[in-house]
Amino acid sequence: MPQPANLGSTVTPEPHGLRIDIPYPPTSPIGVFFGFAPLIIPIIVVPWMMNFFRHTNTPDAIGWVFVGFMTIFFGLLPGMTVVNALRRSRRGGTIVFVSPRGIQIQERGAWRTRSTASIDASDILDVDYSTRESSAASAQAAAEEEAMISTGASSAEVGRRAERLTGWLAKFATGHGLTVKTRTGLTTFGAGLADEEIRYLHALVCRALRGRG
Repeated sequence: MPQPANLGSTVTPEPHGLRIDIPYPPTSPIGVFFGFAPLIIPIIVVPWMMNFFRHTNTPDAIGWVFVGFMTIFFGLLPGMTVVNALRRSRRGGTIVFVSPRGIQIQERGAWRTRSTASIDASDILDVDYSTRESSAASAQAAAEEEAMISTGASSAEVGRRAERLTGWLAKFATGHGLTVKTRTGLTTFGAGLADEEIRYLHALVCRALRGRG
């Protein structure tokens, strides 16, 4: 399968297999704005509180406790959350190692990397994938079946109605990525990637498992 022109992942051949780095999506400006929004509270409230404590002759220790609480709860904690989200979107991602011996998956966050799955090749039953297109098709099939059961209408009539609805819903659908089926359960990675990239990575993973990377 040819490599997509808009491939976001980084594929690196290794001596005994393949490494795939799938970056996390970037943090949206709206998310950053709402993350910093609580900072407005201490900026407005702290000067008023200090002025109130002075007029009421409140002990300094009590005043600083309230100010410290406001600064930490509405300033430091939201600020750290936004910084972590920005750092995670820039350096974070999913790292997948594939070889004939199996699949190892790691998640690289804002500050550390942790292993989330280690699957031996002998335990892998299948590697499947779900794209945005297939998710929309599944949603349409489920909607048609439910409508036929509840209304008793024909499949052709229900299909025309469901097609218009799912055509609109497909704009918001996302692919579930690759799914590794094992004897003990399912492991997924690459959710939200473009359909072409999901198919491409699926082909690479299958080749690497067969020793053809």
